[in-house]
Amino acid sequence: MGHWLPLIEKRHYRRNLFEGLDAAPEVPDDGVLIVADRPDTAALPGLAVTWLTAVGLDRSTPYRGIAVVSPAVAAGHGVAVYRPVSARIVPG
Repeated sequence: MGHWLPLIEKRHYRRNLFEGLDAAPEVPDDGVLIVADRPDTAALPGLAVTWLTAVGLDRSTPYRGIAVVSPAVAAGHGVAVYRPVSARIVPG
């Protein structure tokens, strides 16, 4: 990070590489992607989660669960919720 390193807040900066999917799931315009960083793969009630395993860099969380759901389903689970800001970009 060169001369920017003193400006990086290490409590919030994490780099993780995960295995478990070949490609990110497509999120429709009316859906959201939920992300749950967890110490284990315990079920999140009512959610069909795909669990990814940390395999490189900081490994600040052992597991990351992801799922594409409706905004209403995502509420109340204590997970990060991301909505799409553009259509999926694919090579071609």
